[in-house]
Amino acid sequence: MTKWFEPSMLKAFEQVYSQMQDDRKNLKAILTLEQIGTVQSVTSDMAIVIGLSGVNNKELLQFPQGIYGSVLNCDNDKVLVMLLGDHSQIEAGDEVRRTKNIFNRTAIDHYLS
Repeated sequence: MTKWFEPSMLKAFEQVYSQMQDDRKNLKAILTLEQIGTVQSVTSDMAIVIGLSGVNNKELLQFPQGIYGSVLNCDNDKVLVMLLGDHSQIEAGDEVRRTKNIFNRTAIDHYLS
């Protein structure tokens, strides 16, 4: 009968397997739900975003490139957003994420500084 593993290989395999078992015990599942919308159109300081049902007036939304916007008007699935940064970096089709934070001094300090 042919040996499939040399003793040193078997020992290495057992060590790797043991480490994997230890790592598996320490794994914790983390689930984060995000609501993501899409920029439908952009003007100089405003954007229309679709796909964000349930947003609130004055809620901060995060656009690509670290730009934020404040919700001005919610109409079912369309949201009018005042942009708080360089609108030239935002274009139709970009993803927009909810922050669930209201535009106020604390939010300004946290997100825009």
